[in-house]
Amino acid sequence: MGRSSVDVQAEEQVKGALAERDVVVIFSKTYCGFCAAVKRLFERLGIRYRALELDILPLGSAMQRILYEMTGQRTVPSVWVRGRHLGGNDAVQELHRTGRLLPLLDESGIAHA
Repeated sequence: MGRSSVDVQAEEQVKGALAERDVVVIFSKTYCGFCAAVKRLFERLGIRYRALELDILPLGSAMQRILYEMTGQRTVPSVWVRGRHLGGNDAVQELHRTGRLLPLLDESGIAHA
């Protein structure tokens, strides 16, 4: 059975966002406290990011389904660097706590303060 046109459009939007190379991409929801926490971390570190708020995007639900198919992660935030999935808030906070986040961003060419 083929994909619906909505799923095809959502997949195109997800892949288009992930093709961005100069910013971290965060699939988020406006009311999500974990999303707010990861965005605050990036802001505090001076890291540019693009947040796609799935609760207000027309194809947001379908985009979240596509992200689940790609990663097995059902929840937001879903944080990506140069097309590589880092995980959610807990994973990103752990990378930062252990001193691995900034080196990973440096390797990926993501500028930070």
